[in-house]
Amino acid sequence: MDIFTRAVFRIFVLLYMLTGVELFGGSVGGFIHNDVIFKTDQHYTNGLALGWVSDELSGTGGVEAAYTEALIFVADLIPFHTLDTGRNFQSSVFINQYIVTPSFDDNGTAADDIPFAGVLRMGFGLFEWDREELHSYHISVGVIGPSAKAEEVQNGFHDLINNDAVEGWDSQLGNKGFFEIGYGYGNRSYEYNFAESYRVDWFNDFLATAGNAAVEMELGTLVRIGDNVPDNFVFASQYLGSLGNEHINVRERNGAWGWSMSLGFVMRATLYNYIMEEAEKMSGLDVKMLNAQWVGNISMYIGDFQTSFVLQQTDIIINQDISRERYGGLTFIWAY
Repeated sequence: MDIFTRAVFRIFVLLYMLTGVELFGGSVGGFIHNDVIFKTDQHYTNGLALGWVSDELSGTGGVEAAYTEALIFVADLIPFHTLDTGRNFQSSVFINQYIVTPSFDDNGTAADDIPFAGVLRMGFGLFEWDREELHSYHISVGVIGPSAKAEEVQNGFHDLINNDAVEGWDSQLGNKGFFEIGYGYGNRSYEYNFAESYRVDWFNDFLATAGNAAVEMELGTLVRIGDNVPDNFVFASQYLGSLGNEHINVRERNGAWGWSMSLGFVMRATLYNYIMEEAEKMSGLDVKMLNAQWVGNISMYIGDFQTSFVLQQTDIIINQDISRERYGGLTFIWAY
C-alpha cells in the first residue's frame, strides 16, 4: 500500500473512531455505483464514495467547529466573493474512487478505446446555505493509476459475484497525482405542499471544477415528489452528491419515516480530461466533450437513516457514435 493510500485509510479510521465516541457530530454517508445491473462492464464501471458532514456551526467551539472555521477563512479569501455570515455553515471530508475500463466484446476482449484507469480522491468541503440556496466549495487531492487500487477493487468485486477476473490492468495508466478546486451552487426553485405531508420540490444546480486532471462544468435540474421528505438539497449532479449536499438539513422532516421519487437531467461540458487525452494519444479516440445524463432516485427515510436506489444513463459521443453508459447504485446517509 503506497503512502497516499495509507494516509487516506488512516484519516478515515481516525474519523470513524472520533464519530464513534461522539467527538464529532453530523452525518456520514456514501454510495456505490456499478453497471452490473445492466450486464455491462465498460468505461465508467464502478464508483465508491464515503464522507462525513459536520453539524451546523454554532459557536460552541471544539475540533469540529475549528475545522469548519478554518475552511470559512480559506473560502473568504476567494476574490470577488463574500460569504454571507447570516447563513448556516457545515464542513465535510470525503473520499471517492472510480474505475474506468475499455468496452469488451462477447469473448471478454478489451476494445482499443478508453484505457484502464483508477482514480482515488480525498477532499475537504464547505457548505454555505439557507433553506432556499446552497453554495459548495471544495478542494481535493488524489491519484490516477495503480495507487488508486482500482484493479484490486474491480477484481475483488468480480470474485464476490463469481465473475472472471478482468484482464488488461497491466496496461493501465501510470501514477499521476492531481489536485482540484470546485464551486457548486444550487437552489430550491419551486416548492408545493399538499395533502398535509406531501411535497413537490424543483432543484437547479451548477458545478465548476478545475485542476490538472480535469476542467469541467455541469448544469442540472431535478424534480422530487414524496411524503415526509427532509428539507435537504437533492441535485441531479452526482458529483455534487459525492460532496455531501444531501446531508444538509436531512433531519428536518415531519414524521419518523417517509419516501420520495426524483428525476433529473444534467448537461456536462468537459474542457479538459487527462484520461480522455491519453485515450486520444493511444487510439485516436474522438470523445466529444459535451454529454447528457438522466438520473432517477427512489429514497426511503427511516428515523435518522436515509437510503436511495439510483439509476443513471449518460449519453457520450465517441467517434461520432452515441455510447449509452448506464449504471445503478445505492446511497445512504446516517445522521447520528
